Amino acid sequence: MARLKSCVGASTDAATDGMARIEIVTRGATRREYSAEERVQILTKSAMPRATSNAAMNRAPDMAAKLRRIAEDIRQSGSVNLTRLTVLKKWLELPGRLASFGVFIACQACLNADRATSEAATLLDETRTLLADTDFLAPNVPSADAMNLRGSLAAFQSKHQNVHWTSVRVIHDWNLYLIESGLGLCLDQFATSSEGYRLAAAYCEHYDPKYGETLNGPSAGRIEDIAGFVHAVEAHDAASAIPQPRPVPPASGSPRTACRRRS
Repeated sequence: MARLKSCVGASTDAATDGMARIEIVTRGATRREYSAEERVQILTKSAMPRATSNAAMNRAPDMAAKLRRIAEDIRQSGSVNLTRLTVLKKWLELPGRLASFGVFIACQACLNADRATSEAATLLDETRTLLADTDFLAPNVPSADAMNLRGSLAAFQSKHQNVHWTSVRVIHDWNLYLIESGLGLCLDQFATSSEGYRLAAAYCEHYDPKYGETLNGPSAGRIEDIAGFVHAVEAHDAASAIPQPRPVPPASGSPRTACRRRS
């Protein structure tokens, strides 16, 4: 089981709030009536790309290898653009992956925190307690506790200031921000893969005077962290897809296996 047991010494910061979603609905349009033959043709055409997509998904492209290639490019060229991480968006669309990724990033942020003030240290301790026995392959984080902690994290870094006529949130502790965002991704059932990409970018980006805010230097190691997570998730998904044989009931009079210590 992929458990996040050593969530030790970390603070994070991430934002997924304030996202506006707009749904465009066309009203009053007259529906065209189709004959039975036309309906068959339309359904056949619409099924073809879906079948191709499912086949491509079943081939399980090695996303971990793509991420490691980005890390290698950073080491060779010094810096690559943040948008290289958009390869994760399609991968994160499968059910359950966004929540798993949010928990993973929150725990990584915990591990990466070294020093913290008294209030930040308290928030980190609460995060470690919350995620101590969490399996990111099947996250079962208590939603009420996670929501309370996320609210505390948001309140801890709630200051905004106007920059060029735009209100900007001031972040002092990036690790606490990542934890906040990771929990938000885990809690929000309407979260999108774009939000997952932005969290990955926030976790991996690094400022260097030579390159600016890009993927450079320590970004390579962080991308490899995500590659390890991806590999674990894909291996778990592949194992779950294999039909498991039904257990054979013990024959009459044979000893039964029990989870108890022998006297």
